Parts: sequence; C-alpha cells; structure tokens
Amino acid sequence: FALRKKTDMGADWKLSETQRQHLRSRYLLPQPRNALAEGVRTHASAAMDVSDGLAGDFAKLCRASKVAAEIEAARVPLSDAAKAVLAAEPAMLETALTGGDDYEIVCTVPAGNAESFRAAAQAAKVVVTEIGVIKAGEGARFVGAGGQALAFKRASFSHF
Repeated sequence: FALRKKTDMGADWKLSETQRQHLRSRYLLPQPRNALAEGVRTHASAAMDVSDGLAGDFAKLCRASKVAAEIEAARVPLSDAAKAVLAAEPAMLETALTGGDDYEIVCTVPAGNAESFRAAAQAAKVVVTEIGVIKAGEGARFVGAGGQALAFKRASFSHF
C-alpha cells in the first residue's frame, strides 16, 4: 500500500506509527524470500516473483503454464498493517492484489509435493500459504469470501 496523507482521497486509516513504518519499510526495503529458493526449485512446478501485483503476475504464470488458477482473496496473507487499511477502506483490496512491489514468491506445487514443500519452507524459516488451486483452463480468477469473481480495473502495475 502506498501511504497517503490523510487529505488524499479522504483516507484516514487510523494506522499506528508502527503500522505506518511497517508498510513504509516493506516498500523501501523489500525482503525477498531467497531462503526458499532451493525448496521452490525442488518442489514447485512453476514459480515467479511477485513484483507487479499478485493478480497480474499470477495471470502471467498461468498463461506461460497454460493452466488456470482460482485464488481465494481472503487466503492471501496480509500484514496487520494491511489488514488495518482494509478494515478502514475495504476497496483497497484491489490495490493489495494488483499494486505491486510485493517482492514475494508465487509458486504452484503439485499435491504430492505439498508436504515436502511445507517442510522445506519451515526449515528455511519462511512462512508459506496456500491461496488457491490450479486447474484446466486459462488465467487467474480471484474470488471473494462469497465465491464471487473479483474484477479489477487493471491486473497489475504496468511499466509502459
């Protein structure tokens, strides 16, 4: 989330200074999950970094792999600071899923590799979260709590 002044678009998220600093530091000093590289290489069938937004980057991964994904937005891990922003302004979910500068890993892990992948992640001290399923078809579909498809104005940050 880009931090905005209180007067910008009426946003008043009531974040503590600690929460503001967390969001600022995640943006300015990203912490890539390099410790999980070997686990991803060994157990995942596809992977990429998330730097331009989860929705768009996952769609790119699906397009390259010729598969579809159904992602449950509620399962996407968020910091306490991001949750506070969403509690104050639920429409910011789109920004959280499409905004970019996440520097996280998105990967697909076959069901038979799931336990060994989780063990590798635990050994690397990296928390992993299952956010959806891969299936036949095309594209990444994000769904809300009620199972409704989420539509985004743009799927990811565009450099051009």
